[in-house]
Amino acid sequence: MMELRRARDQAMADAASTEAKICEIKEERLRKESLTFEAVLRQVEQGNIVEARQNLVFHTHPSLSENKLAYIVNKLIEDFEEADEETAKNYLSFLAKLTLDLASFLPEWNLKDRDRHGEAALSDGSIELLVARCEETISSWCAKKNLERSLMRSWLDETVLRFKVEGVTGENEARVLAAELLGESILDYIENMRASFSKSNLRKICKVRRAGRTQTEIGNDHTTNLEYAMWLGASFVTTNPVLIVSAWQLNPEIWTPHVDRIIHNRFSLKKSDELTKVEDQQKIEEAVECICTDVTMEVVYENARLLRGVFLRTDGRKGLVCLQVNPLKHADSDAMIREALYIYGKLGERFGGIPNVVFKLPATRAGLKAARELTSRGIGVTITVSFGMFQSLPFADVINEGRAIVSYLVVMNGRLASPVMDDLREREREDIVEAGRWAGVAVAKRLHRKLYDPETGGGRGYDPNKIKMIIASLRDYEGSFPDITEVVGVSVITVFPNIRRAFDSEEKWIEAEAIERPIDGETLRNLLRSQLFKQAYFVQEDPAEMKPSMPFFLEDEAKVIEYAPVKNTLGQFCDFRIKLEELIRDRISNLLS
Repeated sequence: MMELRRARDQAMADAASTEAKICEIKEERLRKESLTFEAVLRQVEQGNIVEARQNLVFHTHPSLSENKLAYIVNKLIEDFEEADEETAKNYLSFLAKLTLDLASFLPEWNLKDRDRHGEAALSDGSIELLVARCEETISSWCAKKNLERSLMRSWLDETVLRFKVEGVTGENEARVLAAELLGESILDYIENMRASFSKSNLRKICKVRRAGRTQTEIGNDHTTNLEYAMWLGASFVTTNPVLIVSAWQLNPEIWTPHVDRIIHNRFSLKKSDELTKVEDQQKIEEAVECICTDVTMEVVYENARLLRGVFLRTDGRKGLVCLQVNPLKHADSDAMIREALYIYGKLGERFGGIPNVVFKLPATRAGLKAARELTSRGIGVTITVSFGMFQSLPFADVINEGRAIVSYLVVMNGRLASPVMDDLREREREDIVEAGRWAGVAVAKRLHRKLYDPETGGGRGYDPNKIKMIIASLRDYEGSFPDITEVVGVSVITVFPNIRRAFDSEEKWIEAEAIERPIDGETLRNLLRSQLFKQAYFVQEDPAEMKPSMPFFLEDEAKVIEYAPVKNTLGQFCDFRIKLEELIRDRISNLLS
């Protein structure tokens, strides 16, 4: 009886803690909703364009949207002719980006939400009237051709970068495609962007979710291009050391000054000079590690700002960014906890509220201890470097006991498929190697059943709003995308920009609950010829023939680290963390030269 009472009291405390966080998120949203028309106008005038756009799209009641937009636009029109060039450029940029916001998926989160606003929700026709109002003003402002050309030049560079990240390798090809997308005017650009939105298969998935037929969110599996992904409907971002380094190297003119400011904030030039001369290598490493943490936090913060409206609109259940803790500390749970708590506190100060961030932890024994501690404090986690049931299920049990509003379990499909294909090629016939493409899909389908089916049906009956599955590390198999089409129905599919481009290149049929469909029997039989796949797929109650010859579990730390998909992925993450540290050392030396 005493045990039952303690369990009940703990459950009540956990619920109260979670509810307190949700209340804090709601209070922040209400503060933003209560901003006056004049306050939002000041945001535009001061160059806080993202905040102003978010207020109009996410934090304005539909019944006020037309009047609020008209008030702001009219005031900007009054000031436009007398404004200096930089201010006028800000006004034009604000209105053009807001037009794209309104023409994209974004109004589904608030302005068109009938569940929340009933008959007051805006129709497609009402949205079109707002778009037309914006375009009319843009057309009049673009009479200042120098201003329009200046803005389009900056957008050309942004679009070239977007195409490069999407896999267009040639500089000339990227520039030609970007120029075609921009057209001859800002209004051409808006029209061309709207056409690209409408053709997106990923947007189609988001629309299916909005209609209540699936729960699948789309994530942006990159630190760049989030704005475009959000226009399609994305509501999640994942980061890792590979992507942090990529963001810096792709856009050095933005990130190098950011990094330099971070170094100056942490250490004066004198202190930095001392660090390069001391013989205590540990002190140098600690300093560089601190700067790496701050750089990672800065990249995440920029993404979190863009997703803040989604986070507040959904009471903290969507709109989150994954921040991977230092992978070099993957065996040190205390170090991972300290890093997460430091970042969580700093981001909380910057946002003035609950940070829309979850911490990426490795699916190892040390990661499990860190996950238990963080979720007990109400801080969400994402379990990465994760490939099998033997990893995901213990973490699901820990997360279920925690107080976080939401946490995530990753299945890294492509990073599992590749070594399984190699294993089949080495052990079996070449004609069954392609079955390996389905390795991650098979694990995902089984994990989905184990997590969410009722206990009477062999599952754990966990809440899919608290414990969410992520399908990550997607691949393009000669125009086939089973990592997307076969798993729609999971909580999140996070997509590399190059995979998004390929997947959206031609129309696809979307099955709303494809995750529920069992994997083909012959494909599964071929997969089970791989010992590596068996290790990922088995559960303890399986018959002997479905288990690997020498199964291991999460507590078998050395074997988990040596498991090929874990070893390969963790190794790459560590290599890029070291690369980031090298880049930081170079910047310190450069600042001192």
